[in-house]
Amino acid sequence: MLDLGPLTDALTVPDVQDMPGAPQRYGGLSRAACASSIDGRDVSPRAIGELRVEWFDSALAAEMHFALAEGNASGRSQVADLGERAFAAFDPDEAEVAGKRLRRFSVAVLDSNVFLGLRVTVSDRHADMPWPDGQVDAAHAVLTETARTALQRLA
Repeated sequence: MLDLGPLTDALTVPDVQDMPGAPQRYGGLSRAACASSIDGRDVSPRAIGELRVEWFDSALAAEMHFALAEGNASGRSQVADLGERAFAAFDPDEAEVAGKRLRRFSVAVLDSNVFLGLRVTVSDRHADMPWPDGQVDAAHAVLTETARTALQRLA
């Protein structure tokens, strides 16, 4: 179980609906994921998040997976003191639904043979959304702290 309280606090909403997934084994790796939906006042999704942890059989495979994720991330910056390597990314124009912009904030961490990815997609549908473009650093601070907590629990 992972405490998503920092995300809830950052979005100033009372609860997060967790949808945990059972760990699964694939060729060369094991994967566990947890999806979260944070509803707005009108019960439409205010934000949707996913935490994914993958344990690779080899550190080289984990490194290749991390490099691929890093290469596909837009607006990325390195994060210090989190695993062996980590980056944060922000896509201000992830998608558009019904005329409302969606933005994606993400943090990815590589630590030996473990890859941890945390992302939150936020909708402009809610005028009181506290993570506009100008607060990217604050959003990544919350995601980074959540990733750090998850990594400590995995160690």
